[in-house]
Amino acid sequence: MENDDSYVKNKKDETDEKEAEQQTASTVSSPFKFTEDAKRKLEELNEERLRVKKIRRIPTIGFIIIFISFSFLKARSPFYIYIPCILIGVGLIAYYFVKGAKEENNFRTKYKKILNDAIFKNYLDDYEYLPNKGISRDYIYNTNAIQIGNIFYSEDSITGSYKGIYFLRCDLKIQDEHTDSDGDTHTVTLFEGQWMKFDFPKSFKSNIQVYSKGFNNVKKNKKNFFTKKFNKEKNDKKRTLVLTESEEFNKRFKIYASNEHDAYYVLTPHLLEAIEKLKSEFDCPIMLLFTNNSLDVALYTRKDSLEPSYKKDMEKAIEESINDATNQMTTLMKFVDYLKLDNDLFKKEEVSIEENDRAEKDEKDEKIGVN
Repeated sequence: MENDDSYVKNKKDETDEKEAEQQTASTVSSPFKFTEDAKRKLEELNEERLRVKKIRRIPTIGFIIIFISFSFLKARSPFYIYIPCILIGVGLIAYYFVKGAKEENNFRTKYKKILNDAIFKNYLDDYEYLPNKGISRDYIYNTNAIQIGNIFYSEDSITGSYKGIYFLRCDLKIQDEHTDSDGDTHTVTLFEGQWMKFDFPKSFKSNIQVYSKGFNNVKKNKKNFFTKKFNKEKNDKKRTLVLTESEEFNKRFKIYASNEHDAYYVLTPHLLEAIEKLKSEFDCPIMLLFTNNSLDVALYTRKDSLEPSYKKDMEKAIEESINDATNQMTTLMKFVDYLKLDNDLFKKEEVSIEENDRAEKDEKDEKIGVN
């Protein structure tokens, strides 16, 4: 009878998995609606784009004129009578340089606002886009997941929910600037890409970090002799290397967890398979961090996403932006469907873990004769 129940359960799991995959395929393959109104607004920005392009050219042209004029006039005497004209020219160059940067920033903000509203708003509940907001430095620091550096910049925050799962997504760039013994300043980019945070349907006992090969800026926060011996509270937050039964997975990914026992409950074969699929989809180094009731995902794409350029043809830029934003939306949906964040099995598994722990304790008590 037990074997029959096990067989039925396995068949049900296989059916649920197939249905989830079909739902994902259906959702991802369905076309994203880009309204004519949004497209019209983007095309209206073309005039603004051309204006930005002209303003951005003025400082370069002005510098060339001043350089040629200076080369010609310095041979004339007295030269100092031309200095006021040169200073005025430099002032105008500086003015148009600042004006061009401001106009370009306004153009980018309007462009991304129209684009994101047209796509993300149609598919997300409680959608909000804040171009100048992002994730906080303190939050990233407290994850103990990556090196934080001394230059931190985050923007293009998108928040909302999909199938009841709340998320935050933003662009993130972390750099470290230092001066060597010769007085030369060096800037190293530690991370550049996208950071996503999901509310998980269960709270984890263990802090688990999974990252792929090529994700170099990892803060492993490993346990050591001193924390084990003298600081148990701090040691509980430290991580140790965890190996899975899959040698191929161990070659492509590293796992560190504060509790190896709990890590195996969370990192089921299905979840490991989902992580490999996501790595394949993103085609960039990735990191996942399970902590408390949240899942943080870092995509090391080495670029900002959804960024327009005033230099590109507007029609081509719109097409590229639509594709880029659509891929972002597809990625979010795949996270939910692959990791089954909306599946009640997670809550059932939480109960199952507690029951298993209780059973193990009862078994130990029975062995030592505890009533």
